[in-house]
Amino acid sequence: MAHAARFVVEYGEIREGSADIDANPDVAHDDLRAWASAPASACPLMISNLERHGASCKIQLLELSIPFWNTLERSIMRRIKLRHLDTLAAFMKTGSVTEAALVLHTTQPNASKSLKQLEDFAGVKLFERSAGRLRPTPEAELLFAHATLLMDELMLFENLSLDLTTMSQGYVNIGILSAFSTALIPMAVERFNNLYPGIQVQVDLLDSDKIHTYVSRGNYDFGLVHHPEHEADLMTQTLKTSSMVCIMPTNHELAKHRIILASDIADQPFVTYPRSVPFGAAIFRSLSDEGVRPSNSLISNQSQLIRRLVERGRGVALVDHFSVWDANEFDHIAVRQFEPRIPVSVGMIIPKRRPLSLAAQTFVGTLKEVLEQGPG
Repeated sequence: MAHAARFVVEYGEIREGSADIDANPDVAHDDLRAWASAPASACPLMISNLERHGASCKIQLLELSIPFWNTLERSIMRRIKLRHLDTLAAFMKTGSVTEAALVLHTTQPNASKSLKQLEDFAGVKLFERSAGRLRPTPEAELLFAHATLLMDELMLFENLSLDLTTMSQGYVNIGILSAFSTALIPMAVERFNNLYPGIQVQVDLLDSDKIHTYVSRGNYDFGLVHHPEHEADLMTQTLKTSSMVCIMPTNHELAKHRIILASDIADQPFVTYPRSVPFGAAIFRSLSDEGVRPSNSLISNQSQLIRRLVERGRGVALVDHFSVWDANEFDHIAVRQFEPRIPVSVGMIIPKRRPLSLAAQTFVGTLKEVLEQGPG
């Protein structure tokens, strides 16, 4: 190796595995193999079997021209590692290589080696030896200031990763129909928030078309609708199927019945949805099939308002069962099965291009628990 030629490992077959076996003891063998796509000016010199630290490696050595070697050398030197920053920080804080090694639970030679590699990487003198001690130059102090910022950011990254894993931080964004906002989602949010108070939960009320559009764009983690539409960029799942129920004040005469028939509400003040919305159309169609024409002087497209009007004694109503899922917790209204049955469901839509976060998965699990445990 008298002239400018240098040698690198082109390939190796490590039978027992050792990152020690390479042309540079600080660079992994696989990295050298990747760098060894040498130009035509690199000619094979020899093939040799090398045994080192009990591991065998078959290597091919290449003689490289000066330009290629300079490029390779810069690639090697630019590979700064976290241990270089750790060593610099420990040295700058203790003022001693020996003490820095103790802090890092390594040896003094290893600490000195890391500082030397960092200096080579920087390309400027970082340390001077004076009176038998290594002292940092102003350049080292400047790099240390930036290294401290990097280390702080890394710590924040590690802490955030831990928080996300342990559900100490995070967020869940949901788009839902208003029918689910009166009972079902408040019940799920309450339970979830008690378990994971650090997770931010945002719930937006939208119509079905907007929920499908925004979820497909990735604006929400998932959406809740009654009838999920099968679209190319959405995954759908029916979480629960139920039916429309009849609600009335707890002191109403119909509250004595376990099942309410269409004929039972023929002469009752009736609060209902407009015919222009799917629920309203389904209700009027069902009642019409039974020969019933209710007196519907109070109409709203919001399940929550219909429920409040019934609580205030304004009449009886047929509503989405999920909008009164918590009715047994309170004594304002009675909920009774209605026949003929008008089916309703709660369906979830998820964007295909983005999987659910851990927080969103956990919230969905909580929602399923609320649904499986039933009303009240």
